Amino acid sequence: MIFDMEGQFVGQGGWRRVYVDLPGMGKTPGPDWITCADDVLEVLEEFVDSVIGDESFSVAGTSYGAYLALGLVHRRAARIEGVLLSLLPLFRDDNLPGFVTIHEDGAVVSTAVSESIHWLVEMAVTHNRSVLEYARALAAGAAANKGFLE
Repeated sequence: MIFDMEGQFVGQGGWRRVYVDLPGMGKTPGPDWITCADDVLEVLEEFVDSVIGDESFSVAGTSYGAYLALGLVHRRAARIEGVLLSLLPLFRDDNLPGFVTIHEDGAVVSTAVSESIHWLVEMAVTHNRSVLEYARALAAGAAANKGFLE
């Protein structure tokens, strides 16, 4: 989210941003007592209460984070001033239109393929150096606990 969002805040004062490392993602362990998305949502609500308190806030989420953001909207609508949701398809359907590439740098595509970063070629609409660096950062930080997430 930092990669996706921070550029939008350049020159935009007044926004406090808090990026959450969800249970089982990144460096946050996934404890055994969390068994479903509702449990994760409760952890997220406790986090909001402890970090934001009674203040109003906006919420943003991508993919599973967008799903959880919708849960926050459902449970905390009176305090939420704005919502940004970005959903990523987790499936491919040949009957649906594919992604349209807006910019393609052949050297970046070759590098991504050689580094087994196939999603960049298949799903990213821009194939440039900064997207490649983002993909590398994701791969380097891919410490998600896949067993927990299942």
